[in-house]
Amino acid sequence: MADNNQNLNGKMLRFVELASSMGKQSMDTIAQYEAREKAASEAIPGLIEHLISTKVIEPGQKQAAENALKDHGQTQALLKNAATKIQETREKAASAQVTGLGQPEGQTKQAHDPNDSLTDPFVGRRSSEKSASDIALFRGLGLMA
Repeated sequence: MADNNQNLNGKMLRFVELASSMGKQSMDTIAQYEAREKAASEAIPGLIEHLISTKVIEPGQKQAAENALKDHGQTQALLKNAATKIQETREKAASAQVTGLGQPEGQTKQAHDPNDSLTDPFVGRRSSEKSASDIALFRGLGLMA
């Protein structure tokens, strides 16, 4: 009988030890989860202000963005949409025709005419020729046809 009591006592101690260990692991897991949730919640206002300042969202969409960022599923959908937009932008940039500075997209750089001040790469270059602004002025004054 004493042997059964010792065996039972040993099993009870082992059970309490295992239950205590599982309880501690559960509490640690919950603490880690709560810390991550708190850090994510604290980052939301700054992220929303950044989205507004970069004109990704309008100020009127602030509450909807906050609600979406609090839901992990919606946050993942937002991230997926952002990745799609980035990819589209990269593809558009890669396929776009290379243009010179100040040229509209899709137009190539014009060949330089030494008598045309509009395409001259050197702004304000002195020339004995009439500049585009001279021609416009003379036409306005009725001195040129």
